[in-house]
Amino acid sequence: MKTTLIKNTRYFNTSLGTLESANLLLAGNLSQLTILPPKEPVPEVDLELDGSDCLTIPGLFDLCASLREPGYKHKGTLKSETLAALKGGITTLCCTPRTRPVNDTEAITRLIKDNAAAVNQARVLPVGALTKGNKGSRLSELNSLKKSGCIAVSHPRGVPIDCQTLHRCFQYAKSHDLTVFFEPEEGSLAGGCMHDGALSSRLGLVGVPELAETIALSRALLLAEQTRVRLHIGQISCGRSVAMIAEAKSRGVDLSADVAIQNLVLTENDIQAFNAAYHAQPPLRTEQDRQTLLQAVNNGTIDAIVSQHQPHELAAKLAPFAETEAGMSNLDTLLSLGIQLVQNKELELAAFLRSVTTNPAKIAGINNYCLEDGKLCDLAIVNPNRTWLVNPQSMASSGKNSPFIGQTLPGTVLWTFVAGRCVFDRHRDGDCSQVPF
Repeated sequence: MKTTLIKNTRYFNTSLGTLESANLLLAGNLSQLTILPPKEPVPEVDLELDGSDCLTIPGLFDLCASLREPGYKHKGTLKSETLAALKGGITTLCCTPRTRPVNDTEAITRLIKDNAAAVNQARVLPVGALTKGNKGSRLSELNSLKKSGCIAVSHPRGVPIDCQTLHRCFQYAKSHDLTVFFEPEEGSLAGGCMHDGALSSRLGLVGVPELAETIALSRALLLAEQTRVRLHIGQISCGRSVAMIAEAKSRGVDLSADVAIQNLVLTENDIQAFNAAYHAQPPLRTEQDRQTLLQAVNNGTIDAIVSQHQPHELAAKLAPFAETEAGMSNLDTLLSLGIQLVQNKELELAAFLRSVTTNPAKIAGINNYCLEDGKLCDLAIVNPNRTWLVNPQSMASSGKNSPFIGQTLPGTVLWTFVAGRCVFDRHRDGDCSQVPF
């Protein structure tokens, strides 16, 4: 096995929440990590990387990414989307069951795992559908989904499910020790395309009130408390949801939550140009909501930040705003947007890094996901001050539906390692337009 030395770097010490200077050695049959003090002599190695001016961090762990296979290859493929992940420092992706057919059986789960193994880039962890066909009526075979490799089961936003069915689903998931990823939305209130308020009225667009989220969230929290299921709330968007989650945690509900990166960066005011790249569900909300969400990440009420990656073909975003498909392509920009929030002093560095590495790994059932002596290495080496221009050519994802196109963002990933293997080298692979899909 090739040995690699990362010299003169600063690495993120997850237990202390600090950056430490060191030389990092990847060696041994499984490329375990050895942390060497800066002044300690270093051994001869096969590959030496200059980590000066760089941060070495655990590979980002994304709890919510639509990778579009099987069924939607015109939007993206496992090869294109895992490459985008690696270029963005993301080494593990939890793949949503929004596939065609829906991932509600052992066969589809194994197909996704086999295809991801054939691509051999980022790690792909399937998430199964809580109900058959994601329709909210009949329960999926949760035991077979777990045995085939699903790390959790989920219920998507916008799909009606009655209280009795959801209660039974939570009981069934609890009996199989499965985490439920639940995206809260009351469909009867969610027929719009942006936040419901004065701005939506002025623009003539139907809004989605925060009540659509909080009603569904309240029901899920009560049922989770009753059944004692392990519940993860996906992509909250408003300040009132933060308060509800904090209160439920204080009561001892087995609960975690995440927020999509766009809801930490953007608000409803960005929609004024009717640019369909800003059409998202849940919608972009007010500046006050954004500030509350940021504070919740900093204080730990929100455990994780996700990309909520949803790549689309060009045609999906060409209709009038309200008629376009919701979703943003965020794998390429997740890390850079987080670094920008840190540099703007809106997020604390330790809180951001934990929310995209150790915390989501714990939610997925993986403990001790960190840079420590003797551990297997999923890591990214990033220059936080080196900027890059977001454009269709610099994005590896097949989906170019990013609202950040044309912006210059900080944070350039130079190398990404999975299990000690260098799977992305910016000097070798260059711009994504030069890397064949």
